[in-house]
Amino acid sequence: MAVRGKSRGRVSRRRGSFRTSAMLSILPVVMITGILGGCGSGNSSTHGSGSVSFSTNTISFKAAAPFAQAPSSQTITGTVTGVTTGTLYVTVQVNNPNSLFTVTSPTITGNSGQVSVVPAIPSSLSNGSFSGSITITACLNDASCQTGQLSGSPQTIPVSYVIGSGVDGNTVTPRVVPANTAGMVILRGAGFTGATSVNFGSATASSLTVVSDSEIHASYPALAADSYPVTINSGNISFSASMLAVSPPAFTATAIPYPSGDALIYPDSAEIEYDAQRTALFILLPGGNSTNPTLLRYGLDGSAWGSPTQVSMAGLQRVHLSPNGTHLLALVMPDSTDTSMVELDPVTLAQTKVTTIANPSVPESGTVACGFAIANDGNAIVEFALGDNGFAFGTSSRSFTLMSTDGACDPVASGNGAVVALGGTNYLASSGTFTQQGAQTDSEATADFVGDKFVYSGSVEDEVAQFLGYTNGLVGQIINSPGTRVYGITLDPALGQPTLATFDLTATPSGNPPLFPQLGTTMALPNSCSSSGCSGGFYALATTLDGSVLFIAGPDGVIVQPIP
Repeated sequence: MAVRGKSRGRVSRRRGSFRTSAMLSILPVVMITGILGGCGSGNSSTHGSGSVSFSTNTISFKAAAPFAQAPSSQTITGTVTGVTTGTLYVTVQVNNPNSLFTVTSPTITGNSGQVSVVPAIPSSLSNGSFSGSITITACLNDASCQTGQLSGSPQTIPVSYVIGSGVDGNTVTPRVVPANTAGMVILRGAGFTGATSVNFGSATASSLTVVSDSEIHASYPALAADSYPVTINSGNISFSASMLAVSPPAFTATAIPYPSGDALIYPDSAEIEYDAQRTALFILLPGGNSTNPTLLRYGLDGSAWGSPTQVSMAGLQRVHLSPNGTHLLALVMPDSTDTSMVELDPVTLAQTKVTTIANPSVPESGTVACGFAIANDGNAIVEFALGDNGFAFGTSSRSFTLMSTDGACDPVASGNGAVVALGGTNYLASSGTFTQQGAQTDSEATADFVGDKFVYSGSVEDEVAQFLGYTNGLVGQIINSPGTRVYGITLDPALGQPTLATFDLTATPSGNPPLFPQLGTTMALPNSCSSSGCSGGFYALATTLDGSVLFIAGPDGVIVQPIP
C-alpha cells in the first residue's frame, strides 16, 4: 500500500492512497509503502536514526468453547519516528497456517498506522490451543526490505488462540436406562485420553471407544434396577456421574383430564416430558394470551395418577430435566430484556435457583428465547425466535455463552444427546460445532436415539435434512429410539377424538407424495374429553425407556397408552 505526499519540513499523508499488494492472494503478506517528504531527494538512502515501535508485542485470544462467538478483534499500532526523507516501505506478513485470524487493511494517521487482528470463529477450529504470528517490517528505499531497516524492525508478534472444550461437567447420556437390558451410553468429561476401562458399579463395560479427551462411548451389560456409579480406569481418571437402571411399572391405558379451566385453545399445544426415575409426567400448558403458562406434574402412586402439582410462571417457554436428574430446568423469558434458566425441584416444583443473562441486542420486534434442548456435553442449547443467535447454558457451571450460529425456535436432541437439530443446522456435541445444514424442527419434532432420523409435521428427514418420506395426517408424533417406527395421532373425522397410527420406517415410501406405510389400523385411545366435546388441536408425545408405553398430552388432558 502506498502513501504519497511532500511538504517542507514535515511529513504529510494523503487519505485513500493505500493499496493491497497483489501478492496477497499467493502469500499471506500485506505490503504497505509510503513516500515521506522532507529535505533531500526521494531516493536518498540516508535516514538518520529512524525507528519504528509497536503498541504490543503479543496478541492473545480466548473463547469459552467452539460454539462461542469469536472474541473481539485486537489492534496493533506502529509509530515511525526520526525519518525526514526517503521512501518508506512496510510489510505485514501473516504466519497463520491454521487460519486462526485475518489482518485488516491498515489505516494511517500522522506518523502511525494500525491494523486489526480478527480471530476466526471458534467453531472453524474446534477446541485446543493454536498459535501463529505476524511479522512487521519497516525500511527505507528498498521494496524488498533487504536493506534500509529501521531500528525496531522487523518485529514478530506472536498470536495465540485458546478455545475451551465446551464440555460442562460430567455426564452420562442417557442417564436413566431400562433395567435388565444391555445398551450403550456416552460419557462426557475431561482427561479421558488413556482410558482403558469403564465400570458401572462392579460391572465392567463390555466395550469402550475413547473418541477424544472428553468423550467415551461405553457399552454396559444387562443390569438389575439400581444406581451405578461410573468409574474410569478404576477411579484413576476423575469422573463423578452415575447411571440409573429402572424397571418401568405396568402401565394401564387411561385418560387423565387437566384441572378445571386448563384445556388448551387451538392452536396452542402442550409440551410433555417423562421422568423415568420418579415415574412422573411434566406437562407444560402455554396459557395462550390471557394467562401465564402452567406447569403440571403428575406422579404415579402405585397404579393411580394423583392430582397434579402445578405452578404458573410468566414467560415460561420449555422445561427439561437436568443431565444429572436433580432438578427441572425451566426456560423463562417474560419480555425481550432478559433470559433466565430457573431450576425447579422435580417433585415439588419449588424454585431452587435462577440464572439470568441480558439478551443480546436484536433487530426484530418480538424476539424471544423460545426453546432449548440438552446435548450430552452438559450444555442446554437455547434458541431465539426470528433467527437470532442463541445461548449455550452450562447445566453444571450455570453460565450462559452467546453462540455463533442462528437456529430455530424448537431445538430437539437425539436420545444420546449427540445431535441437537436447530431447524436447518445441527449442533454436534462431540466437537461443540455446527453443521452447514441440518434437520428441520417444530414444536412437536422428535429424534431417534443416535440422531440420524428426525420427524416434524409428519415429515421424516435424516441428520443432513435429506427428505426420507411422509407420515400422513398427523397432529402429533414421536419416533421410537431405534428409528424404525413413528407413532402418530390422527383425529376421528366425525368426533375429533384422537386415535393412534403406527408407521413403518423400515419400508420404502411410495406414492405421491411418498408415504411410509401404516402398520395395521388406527387404535382407539382412552378419551380425555367427552365423546362430543373434544377440542381438536395438536398433541405432544413422550415414551417410556423401553418404548412400550406412550404418554400423549392433548388439548383436554393426558392419555397413557401401552403399545401392543
